[in-house]
Amino acid sequence: MQTIFLIFFSGLLLTAAEGPSADVPKKSPFIGTLSNQESPRPFPTPTLPATPTTFPLILTGSPATGHPSMPPKKPIICAANNHKSALVIIDMQPYFVTRGGHSETPENKAKVDKIIQEQIIAINHAKSLGLPIIVIEYGRDGFSNLGETNPILKSAVGNYKQANYFKKDRDGMFDEHNSFRKKLTDYIAQNHIGTLVISGANGGACVNASIQGALDGNCSVVAYLGGIADFNYKEFIYPYLWKYKDIKSDCKDCSFRQVSSMEGVTQFLTHSKSNWNRTSSPESAK
Repeated sequence: MQTIFLIFFSGLLLTAAEGPSADVPKKSPFIGTLSNQESPRPFPTPTLPATPTTFPLILTGSPATGHPSMPPKKPIICAANNHKSALVIIDMQPYFVTRGGHSETPENKAKVDKIIQEQIIAINHAKSLGLPIIVIEYGRDGFSNLGETNPILKSAVGNYKQANYFKKDRDGMFDEHNSFRKKLTDYIAQNHIGTLVISGANGGACVNASIQGALDGNCSVVAYLGGIADFNYKEFIYPYLWKYKDIKSDCKDCSFRQVSSMEGVTQFLTHSKSNWNRTSSPESAK
């Protein structure tokens, strides 16, 4: 009896090993291709002129530690009744212009000269209206090799009473891991700022992250494209025209606009709730 059982059991094993399995599907050769991904975007992504250079020095945010089912509620930076505007200049430090080794080409030098001219126009406009100017510099205490803001821009700001300099040690000025975030958000709250006119560098990194962080914090944003550049490419990208199509704004009290010139910025803000063009106490630099 034992012998018969063993022979029967061995036959089953042999059949299972040699016969085809109908229950196990073959692996699809299309895994990871477009057929298994989301549909293409309705508009093609613009082709950049060159591959950006990777620079390992800049700090990034801490990695996520989990995957909560609901995203945490983002803190409010700009209260709904904040109607004042401010000009923001991000990371216009010569270090970011020169670190890739392409700053001396005639084309790139012309682009740097032009963005500085545009930012000076914005600085003088803000000063004439008595509006705050927020200058952001990448760096941290004891880590000074990134330098200060371009001296030409600092000279244009001068001793203007409503100009304030803030550091950041993450790409986005409102990044939760930015060690200097609270100083900046407190200043915005204390000065009733609700709209940020953002300029600076680099357009695809720090400026992009700062725009998104501002919108997440209920601030309205005007991206001043004539004052934004990206120096992370062999051929500097300037002006930074219409490249923020993926920016998302879910807050009910804020808005996002891309404007190519200072005249366009003024025209937009004239018809908005902001007082970019109507301040009660203009100050000029002393």
